[in-house]
Amino acid sequence: FREVTITHSYSAGPVETREALELLQEKAIEVEPLVTHRFGLEGVGTALRLAREHGEALRSVIYPHGIGVRVETA
Repeated sequence: FREVTITHSYSAGPVETREALELLQEKAIEVEPLVTHRFGLEGVGTALRLAREHGEALRSVIYPHGIGVRVETA
């Protein structure tokens, strides 16, 4: 019930973050290929293992509601 959110970030300040979000909104850069792996919550262990052991997971995304599940926001 605590609704914890974990967000990883790497050394980006407010200016860089705004610029990155603008580029994403304008679709000025293609980011889809940067996501190398996708997992539901059941795959968290695998995602962490891939990142630690193999170095092949450039960017893994964990979907808490499952892969392919769209969550509507208000």
